[in-house]
Amino acid sequence: MYSTVKIMPTPYFESNHNNLNTFFQNTILGVAIVCPQNGMLLDANPMYCNMLGYSKDELLKLDVKSITHPDDIALHTHIATKENPNKSLKINRPQAHFQVEKRYIKKNGDVFYAQTTVTAIFDADGNHIQDIALVKDISQEITTKETYFDLFDNSPDLIYVLDENATFITVNQSVVEKYGYPKDFAIGKTPAIFGAPDMNDMEKVGAAIQKAWKGEAQYFDWWSVTAQGHIFPKELVLKKGKYFGKDVLIGTGRDISQRHEMEQKLQDTNEQLQKVNDEITSFIYRASHDLRSPVASLQGLLQVMRYTQKPEELEKYMGIMESQLKKMDNSISEIIDYRKITTSDIEENEIDIKSLIDEILDPLCFSEGFDSIKKEIEVNLSMPLVTDRQRITIILYNLISNAIKYYDKNKSASYIRVSINEDAKNYISIVVEDNGIGIGEEHHKRIFEMFYRATNQVKGTGLGLSIVKGAIEKLGGNISLASEVGKGCKFTIKFPNLHRI
Repeated sequence: MYSTVKIMPTPYFESNHNNLNTFFQNTILGVAIVCPQNGMLLDANPMYCNMLGYSKDELLKLDVKSITHPDDIALHTHIATKENPNKSLKINRPQAHFQVEKRYIKKNGDVFYAQTTVTAIFDADGNHIQDIALVKDISQEITTKETYFDLFDNSPDLIYVLDENATFITVNQSVVEKYGYPKDFAIGKTPAIFGAPDMNDMEKVGAAIQKAWKGEAQYFDWWSVTAQGHIFPKELVLKKGKYFGKDVLIGTGRDISQRHEMEQKLQDTNEQLQKVNDEITSFIYRASHDLRSPVASLQGLLQVMRYTQKPEELEKYMGIMESQLKKMDNSISEIIDYRKITTSDIEENEIDIKSLIDEILDPLCFSEGFDSIKKEIEVNLSMPLVTDRQRITIILYNLISNAIKYYDKNKSASYIRVSINEDAKNYISIVVEDNGIGIGEEHHKRIFEMFYRATNQVKGTGLGLSIVKGAIEKLGGNISLASEVGKGCKFTIKFPNLHRI
């Protein structure tokens, strides 16, 4: 129950006047009478004047804030304005009685700590007319506090002290510097003020606070946001402790952005290594199979050829052997291409894209159906194309050769269209479109996987589109597919033009 003092009728007051005056003049405590409306000092006893080094006349021209250390004004206000349960009092602030330890500034600029007890004075009608402040110098006792504050504010960790309502009593200088807010911004507020929106599970945090109050140390990560809007992860430890004799929660935080980045990089690296490991395992198995199969076929044909002398049969077997050797050569070429696109650095070359496509088409002229396929090439570039020549050649060769390889024999007007365009962001778009046999939608998600084949109509290693995807990603671009069975395929690749304006 809050203690208050009411001014009694004059006869009673006069009978005790001498005793009160004796206490006022001779007590070892500093005593001041303060106006609650504006905080001005109305009276002060000799001890109060002596503590502050002012004459009484000088003090009566000052208010409480002017003799309070600037860093403690917010603390004083926070404690003084906690809600008062006695709603019947006609009081200018919620607290009818409170106590605070704070720093005062003397006339000569020196600072001392004092325990200040403030009690509201009411008249007979219950009107709040004065405050009486009893001030005890506790400078010697506070020497340990100063040492504490030095350690507190010089700690590189973010340190928070919270009361039973999980509101900040104080924070250290590292918190001020990290978040970009003054210390008094935090005092009296909950940790939510430093929380990144929608990134923390507040229900779990509340449960952790409850457990910490029961003496169970709590460890968890907290996403914070600074005054400038920068979001960072923080490792937080909550423990119950003492703050100058009072039970409090002490939170210790540390920015773990670098750790999170390293963990994410490690996770990404592990995933990439696992992907590479899976690809290598599959690569070794399939490559060895694709190379051994022609070898086994050649060995068998050689055995057969030993037992025949007929020229027509020998010609037939030699044709089969040539086919098998081409298959082996294609497999080796794709293995070499795969190594090139995964290991070599990017080289910047200025490319005549029309001439390059002509060079790609030239060795393909002996492919089945080549002459019956119409080739359309459209180039719309306003500036030179600069990219890695080796990789863009591998990409276009695979896409164009596939368009020829999988042309639709049942169509009388087959075509391949290659269009090259640029956008305002200096990105190049190359579209390779055909009206061949097409690829079923069920294959679209896996079509770029290593060794995946969507059709058995034409034999291949299944490396081609995987190589294309790897090469375009190495160039900082991407590839997409639009296709329907019987209608053809449309591959679109986009990548940055390395030409510097």
